[in-house]
Amino acid sequence: LSLNYIVFRRDLRSILSIPERFDHYLCSGGKCQCKPGSENVLPSTDGNEYFACTTCAPGKFSSMASLEACDVCPMGKYMYENGAIECKECIAGKYLDKEGMTLASECIACPAGSYSANMGMAVCTECPSGSYSTATKASTVDTCVACPIDTYTAAGGSSACSACPGGESTNGKEGASACIAPESTSLSLKNREDVLELFSSG
Repeated sequence: LSLNYIVFRRDLRSILSIPERFDHYLCSGGKCQCKPGSENVLPSTDGNEYFACTTCAPGKFSSMASLEACDVCPMGKYMYENGAIECKECIAGKYLDKEGMTLASECIACPAGSYSANMGMAVCTECPSGSYSTATKASTVDTCVACPIDTYTAAGGSSACSACPGGESTNGKEGASACIAPESTSLSLKNREDVLELFSSG
């Protein structure tokens, strides 16, 4: 009852029968390996002539038959079961910045000022400069809102916009990443938008 695994020589070619709870071996083409979802618990270094298979532990997976160890679930993914052939992904709106995690609850909600549009993300995407978002666990860029007139965000990932310093403005435009000083607001007749603005203002 205390047996954890069965050891075989690496030159094993076939297995006729094995107890179900140890059935982690796959023999094909004249050689035997550990099944997908299993790993070799005996190191392959130093010319080890034996191998023994057991299931991958939670937080790990093995997608193909081999005599190697299980892979660790990458960032953005997790696995709570034994014997996994792949890891599950954090849902959109969340991220996971550590490897080998085992629970969905370890996925972290994207903070305000960011979003995650895809599943299995290791980081959230920041709202671009000139915009902000107060939403957490956001899964779309549509939650990023343009800063109102005369406010700005110079960097991405902002949860609020800053008011322009005294005397500066955004020239009546939303979504600014910087404010403009009064001396910088003169119109240029070489600029089509400034000419149209001049005529529309009378």
